[in-house]
Amino acid sequence: MSVPIVHPDILGLLPQRQFLLTAAHGDVRTGLVTPWVAPCSDEPVLLTVSIPRGSLIEPVIRDSRTFTLAVMPEDDRVLARRFHSDLERTDDPFVGLAMHTLPNGGLAPERCVDWIECLLAGHLAPDSGHRVYLGQVIGASHMPGSRRKRSA
Repeated sequence: MSVPIVHPDILGLLPQRQFLLTAAHGDVRTGLVTPWVAPCSDEPVLLTVSIPRGSLIEPVIRDSRTFTLAVMPEDDRVLARRFHSDLERTDDPFVGLAMHTLPNGGLAPERCVDWIECLLAGHLAPDSGHRVYLGQVIGASHMPGSRRKRSA
């Protein structure tokens, strides 16, 4: 099978934004930054999120059956550093962060003013370096005009 040549400008037309994907189960809580989030259904409202294979968050999502997508502020270097990769993380990346208490038990740093809570609806394991998780939206918050302090 030949690999198609895809001009980067074409992929640039697809909407993309940084999200902090979080999940918790028992004493374990973790997260990672991902730009790979997209809606895939409106009845029920379903989102897809792509997660690198081997990420610590995968078994946490499967065990808890839930995950949260928090919209990351574009200039937030603190979250970007803490959650850039979870492949070898053993500590709790949320220590010292002020957190939102979400209605369905999800995790979202207060630095993220918008978030989406999802119930795991399934996952796909394509022959690639990522797995695709489907989340049914069960809660969300949008706070237009909210401001936060700029990161150091």
